[in-house]
Amino acid sequence: MLSNNKYVHALVRRLIILFVVTIFAFVIHRVSLSLHHQIFGAIIFIILFTSSLLYYYITLFKTKVMHPIEFLSSLFLVFFLTILMFSLIYNEPINDSETYFIENGAVKNDLSFSSSFYFSTVTITTLGYGDIAPVGSYRFFAMTEVMLGLIYGGTIIYFLTRAFE
Repeated sequence: MLSNNKYVHALVRRLIILFVVTIFAFVIHRVSLSLHHQIFGAIIFIILFTSSLLYYYITLFKTKVMHPIEFLSSLFLVFFLTILMFSLIYNEPINDSETYFIENGAVKNDLSFSSSFYFSTVTITTLGYGDIAPVGSYRFFAMTEVMLGLIYGGTIIYFLTRAFE
């Protein structure tokens, strides 16, 4: 079993790398917005963020013993950060006449942060109420978020079966 000091050190290292790459991806996204390259910035944001999550989980899978607190916190952290990342993408309008949202029957070029957070949460959990619908490039981002949600769901099942072995 890992000593507490080594365990905490490994956990902190993984979390620092995750947060540094997430912040770097967010900065690239914001710079792309200022340069009016919203779609490029969003794609880079998604790629860098999911790469840092992949690193986090690969290093987590390599550990022989997983602490239950890290198990629970990683589930909430990954879902929350992913929902937040896509909320930021949905919240920023894309300068394209064919990319928008339909919210309760009304066409919207951008969503409020609360609406984008709600839409992101409904999308990643694959509930899909239908009160907000993406059109154009936002469909690609919603589809990507659904795929990530399914991968995260599979990861949760893996962790649960591993924890009960």
